[in-house]
Amino acid sequence: MADVISLDRFRTAQRRGKPQPGTTLAFTGGKGGVGKSFVSANASVWMARNEMKTLTVDGDFAMADLNLLFGLAPERSVLDVLRGMPIDAVLEQAHGIDLLPGLNGNSMLANLDPAQAASIYVEIESLRDQYDTTVIDAPAGLSDVGIEMCALASHVVLVLSPEPTSLADAYACLKALTARAGLDRAFVVVNRAESEGDAHDAFNRLEALVSRFLGVELCELPYIPADRRAATACALGSPVLLQYPDAPASRALSAMFSTLVAMEPSTFTHDAFVIPSPEDFGRAGSMEDVR
Repeated sequence: MADVISLDRFRTAQRRGKPQPGTTLAFTGGKGGVGKSFVSANASVWMARNEMKTLTVDGDFAMADLNLLFGLAPERSVLDVLRGMPIDAVLEQAHGIDLLPGLNGNSMLANLDPAQAASIYVEIESLRDQYDTTVIDAPAGLSDVGIEMCALASHVVLVLSPEPTSLADAYACLKALTARAGLDRAFVVVNRAESEGDAHDAFNRLEALVSRFLGVELCELPYIPADRRAATACALGSPVLLQYPDAPASRALSAMFSTLVAMEPSTFTHDAFVIPSPEDFGRAGSMEDVR
């Protein structure tokens, strides 16, 4: 269950331009392809460049994108954590952040049992107090890991595009987070919008559905415009904030992150969903299964 941080403390953070220590941002989406990992990668860079010690977690353990977006080829990954390596030894340093890398196309990580997943969450939790901000690039969709990654966060940020299919997927994602994790407040950013009007229209359509059927409070964040330099930066393996700092997408991302860190956290309204510990399954994370 996410910690609820008081509004007074967040107003203090707003004056200082920083979130509270230990703040965790989980970026999620209804389906891949909306730019969730792109936003997560640039969020990490923005936090680090604004003097926040930042931990970034590639939560899509088996289909990791952050390695490519940061231009990295890590020798270690979260799989090594499962095999018993200290998590500090797995972290990869890049662009001023510490990254917990995943792998791309790893069947073991794609099929974690609950004990294995819980052991990773425990390791992530053990690091969070060492950082001002933790950024989680949660897997898109309705998987258990995706829901559980969001439940670790103080801020849940839903990334979508203006297309009708993206709106439908975003609604399904929020429905799952509400039913399975008790989420009652989330932040929304529309990516690759052609105009502010298009972004606002997409948000309003989603909000109308959510307020009618789910009762979740949605907070609209500044949108990110369609910008070919964003795609170019991704192809180069460099966050757009670093590659093209004056691009429209970079300016929009900075405005969005500035707004986000000053806001109240997302909240989970009940204890129906609790992140388990490995011991809950009668074994210590099932390490023998990954050796």
